[in-house]
Amino acid sequence: MFTYFARFHEKFVLPIYPIIIFSYSWQKKEAISQYVVDFPDFKVLEFNYQVVQLNRLNWRDFLNQPNPVASALMAKMNIAKKERAKVKAECLRLLITLRLNPAKMQLISGFIDTYLNLNPVEEIQFQEEISTFSQPVQEGNNSPKHSNRIFRFLIQRQWGNMEAITDYGSQQAKIVVAERGYDWDTMTEEEKEEFIDKIVQEPS
Repeated sequence: MFTYFARFHEKFVLPIYPIIIFSYSWQKKEAISQYVVDFPDFKVLEFNYQVVQLNRLNWRDFLNQPNPVASALMAKMNIAKKERAKVKAECLRLLITLRLNPAKMQLISGFIDTYLNLNPVEEIQFQEEISTFSQPVQEGNNSPKHSNRIFRFLIQRQWGNMEAITDYGSQQAKIVVAERGYDWDTMTEEEKEEFIDKIVQEPS
């Protein structure tokens, strides 16, 4: 850490606030936040820096933080094994509230997917969690409009940019479309987007 600090200080000759984020999961012992060079008769250097150690932070403390970094890094915080599916769902719920552009949302959701790679049982639990997101409620962040945004994003995550990215997603898309008299394979990107908008607007 000191080496990076010294290089930046030499290059820019500006005050630098040193801070490091540890995202590892294997060690929960508090990380060192100081670098010292000293001798028995003389202390040459004492360099202090801030440490953000994700696996020592409680993910619940960041549930209401309107910050895209929080929505991504929650996936690396201290998570009980039984809560992995719930945390992934909550990461995505928080991400939706930020109203980022699609490219940024896909980037951050990709980070979440990478660091919370669920097993088949957890994936079922995850699907159950996100299924509650689209249920209309009358106030706050659970309003019908907010729920629609969540539902639409979850559809896009599963089907890609209006394309099926998994066999499951593809088959589900085709079934829903066929039930309404359309053919998913022959639809244009614009038609697919309009179709999803119509689904979102349909009353429950």
